[in-house]
Amino acid sequence: MTFAHIFADIFVVLGVIFVNSLLGYLILQFIIRILKPLDLKKRYGGGLAFIAGENSGMGEQFAKEVNQLRFYLAILAEDEERLNKVAKVIINVYPQCHVI
Repeated sequence: MTFAHIFADIFVVLGVIFVNSLLGYLILQFIIRILKPLDLKKRYGGGLAFIAGENSGMGEQFAKEVNQLRFYLAILAEDEERLNKVAKVIINVYPQCHVI
């Protein structure tokens, strides 16, 4: 085999990998667009949400979103000081929230 054939084979393999990756991405995007977004309030009608690891990042934002939907929150985190700060932020935005 010559260098040109090896080089061509490498590009064929890379092309197949690229096409498979692109198809996988497009199929997932199609499925996501067909499925309706999850609406917790419609699905569960409120209730209690227990969120662990809530004191920063995604957990904090999720707690804010769930509280906005009028769920009761039970939040748990390792860092009590940070947890209290997050609880104060949630109470300032949503005064109906109570911290125990």
